[in-house]
Amino acid sequence: MAEDARIQRTKKDVTSASLKILLESGWDSVTHSNVAKSSGYSRATIYSHWPNQLDLIRDAFRNYQQMPHYERTGDFRSDLNGELASFVSAMTNFHLERALAMLAERSQVDPSVTSIRDLFVKAGESPIRDSISNAVGPKKVEALTFMLCGMITHSVLMHGEPPAEDTIESAIEIALRGIGYTE
Repeated sequence: MAEDARIQRTKKDVTSASLKILLESGWDSVTHSNVAKSSGYSRATIYSHWPNQLDLIRDAFRNYQQMPHYERTGDFRSDLNGELASFVSAMTNFHLERALAMLAERSQVDPSVTSIRDLFVKAGESPIRDSISNAVGPKKVEALTFMLCGMITHSVLMHGEPPAEDTIESAIEIALRGIGYTE
């Protein structure tokens, strides 16, 4: 049975407010009281759907799953380039870099955050993994995913900006040559 439209709207509004608070004010600011004020719903409503802060944060991170991804064309290089461009867009336009930094830090000190991080990363990497797995063997999927996603993550987190488009294209070329990919 489909979920009631009002409940869907409430969940969307509350998780959007939670994500906004998380990105603007940090992890500890995602409280039932702050989310209630920001979303316009009562604390009782929020507690009934999200009994604790971790529930709010987990569902806030699920908002990232709604972000657009590159629609595959079947051309492996173009699909890799397109999906990496989507990743860059998420980092720069949707503040994914802040979310990743918070998840990385919190999961090191709070084991209950590890499952949120793992689900978040798995969902985020799945489009590129799917593209790669259609063209190379399973052992190379992991290496190629880490190399290409890591290049973008490192550039944004450590240098404050994503790699240039031509740098991404060069990295794809180097990585594909490195794993022995031929078309």
